[in-house]
Amino acid sequence: MDVYVSHLAALKDHHQITATEDIRTAQGLKLLSRGARLDEATLARLALQKLHKPLDQSVGIGGELDGAQLATLIVELAAQHPDGAALLRQLPLPLAELCSSLDRQPLLCQRLTVMRAVFPARFRRTLFGALLALAIVRSGNLRGLSLPGLFVAALARSIGLLHLPEAFMAREAQHSAEAQRQFESHPVVSREMIRRSVDPVTAEAILNQHERLDGSGFPRGSRAGTPSSEAQLLGLADWIAWLCLERVEAGAGRIAHALQPLRLFRLFWSGAIFNAACEMILVIGGSCPPLVSENERPAWLAALLARHQQTGRQLTALLEELGAATDEGPSHGQHQRRCLLQMLSRINTSSGLLSPEYERWIDHVRAQQLSVAYAEMDEVYLQLCCLEPLLQRTRLLCGAPEGEEVAA
Repeated sequence: MDVYVSHLAALKDHHQITATEDIRTAQGLKLLSRGARLDEATLARLALQKLHKPLDQSVGIGGELDGAQLATLIVELAAQHPDGAALLRQLPLPLAELCSSLDRQPLLCQRLTVMRAVFPARFRRTLFGALLALAIVRSGNLRGLSLPGLFVAALARSIGLLHLPEAFMAREAQHSAEAQRQFESHPVVSREMIRRSVDPVTAEAILNQHERLDGSGFPRGSRAGTPSSEAQLLGLADWIAWLCLERVEAGAGRIAHALQPLRLFRLFWSGAIFNAACEMILVIGGSCPPLVSENERPAWLAALLARHQQTGRQLTALLEELGAATDEGPSHGQHQRRCLLQMLSRINTSSGLLSPEYERWIDHVRAQQLSVAYAEMDEVYLQLCCLEPLLQRTRLLCGAPEGEEVAA
């Protein structure tokens, strides 16, 4: 069964799936009449047919999200986060006005409904990232951007994940080169799902959300050219949302926690976008509470030291590969690997984060229980959290054979 159709089938216990129009084969034979209910078996049979139009364009979900419901969910999410109220106050347009644009995006509403049920953590991260993108625009006084278009792009940026093979979404599969390749295709799929109902700028932003100024991003890397301001905003806002929400189990949920890691990766984005994000963080404010309690601190510092040592060894091995590399030719994958390695080398050289001297400093803080440096150690932890996915991606690209390039 098609991946997305299987997600639709999974909603059967809580949502009724119905045909919104007659469903016909490519040759015009009617298979189902408008208003017919679709159970799991029917969806599976339809998925095997060559239809006149994609199945998702011919079905509706009972209780599907609309603009008003989405606004309510955003307010509820904001109420659960310590910076949520300040974030809502920083929106450049009323939330109801922004969400009303969703009423003209039925396919996006359908996919958000599915995402909420199938990937609830990703759904919350999507909503939070949309708020952050708009707050950055206001804080940085960025001009010439379509705010409703940016809002739609932020909500649509991850819908391509609903079309990836389920096996590649499992946590244990995310350390394989093939899973990485599949994941890096999702901006292409997301753009394709929404491009007929949005303007070209919004579609381009969705496609290039993970591109970086240094060419180390995906899916196209340096071939994408300079990503637009909208694309940079999507990627940066989602990065902050990931740090705030998906590190919350470690206590790193405040927006202010993102400031120091953001500075580490400042060359990913243009000066205007980077400065606007920093200004947003400062405007939202909020303190950075300790990541762990005093009782937990000794064991936590020992684990941090081990993590720092392991990350340093991984980076050293990768940089040795860069130094030993010869002329790599025109291959897109090889060029992307080189961009990533050069970026990691630049970050390490400029920050000294993974240097032996810094390792000795962490060990000294641990051994002497220097409480005055505990806030700095929290920053080191967060920086490592952000650096590790890049190291993992670089290892996968370096160790994987050349595969087919992602079409964009």
